[in-house]
Amino acid sequence: MLLCVFIAEALTPQPFIIVEDLEATSRSVFIGENITIVANAKNIGRAIGESQLHCYLDGISIFSKNLTLKPGESRELIFCVRVSSEGNHALMVGDKTITVEAHPLYFEGAYLIYNVYGTHQDRSFQGTIQMDFSNVTDHDYDVLTTTSGVPGQSQYLTTMNYSIPATSNILRNNMIVGKEYIITPFGWKMAEHAYISNLTTRIDAFYVEDTDIMYKMMLDQPSIFIVMELKETNMSWMKS
Repeated sequence: MLLCVFIAEALTPQPFIIVEDLEATSRSVFIGENITIVANAKNIGRAIGESQLHCYLDGISIFSKNLTLKPGESRELIFCVRVSSEGNHALMVGDKTITVEAHPLYFEGAYLIYNVYGTHQDRSFQGTIQMDFSNVTDHDYDVLTTTSGVPGQSQYLTTMNYSIPATSNILRNNMIVGKEYIITPFGWKMAEHAYISNLTTRIDAFYVEDTDIMYKMMLDQPSIFIVMELKETNMSWMKS
């Protein structure tokens, strides 16, 4: 009788859910950039079954999803992951693992292009500023700035025509007033708002969080008013 029970249990249809394949939107990303992980799960058993699949980052479970699959049924699971440190990182769902490489936010050849407009000595102007990153190290970089259509008499913008280390950013080193959402070329983004104000000058700057990169800057003085707004960049992590 006991043998019959064992045989009956062995013949009872069982579910068997596996991860057939695992892919990422990119295997090379920048620190802080969103990575979309796509896992294809399938029930190769002979009965309906439930499973909880975890997404692991460097061996630590960061997300999990429950699913129920009929025999032969497949389902696509999507996880959104960010890595916060440089180097290779292992992403695993089920028994499938892929490796992604994370690079520093700033890199040789990165650029920022801004639209600039306003008034200078009662005359309107409109132009562009392009900032090219060079001499990039782990914690610093230089910014080589090229202006077009911007009054050269502007003391603030003239000083920007030199190579400046990121750590010398005057505005970013002053008090952060707060955080707020602003519209950017990449949609609504949370920005850090810093300002300098005295009897004759007001400067407002809106930064990408935890960086020295400005989304927008406004300068208001008796003889000059400038608005500088980000137009384009090749740093894809800013767009995600």
